[in-house]
Amino acid sequence: MYHIVSVAMANELAAVSDAGIAVIDAVKLLEGGSGAFCQSKWLVVCPEEQEMERLMTRNHLSEALEETRRQVGAAFERFIDRFPA
Repeated sequence: MYHIVSVAMANELAAVSDAGIAVIDAVKLLEGGSGAFCQSKWLVVCPEEQEMERLMTRNHLSEALEETRRQVGAAFERFIDRFPA
């Protein structure tokens, strides 16, 4: 996680009372290390079609372009998985 994001998140969470609850909507929560700020983590899953619709709306993309982008991302993940760290 970027240092500036970590600092901003820590500052926001510091404002929450000990008895309070904070909700963090973070795509890379676990991969970026932000999960260390959390006492518990909940995963919300939606149908792939709904996810595609949200991404297309957010990124102003056509369905074909978003599908291509998703396929390229998946192919890249399969490629890098072949080379262990």
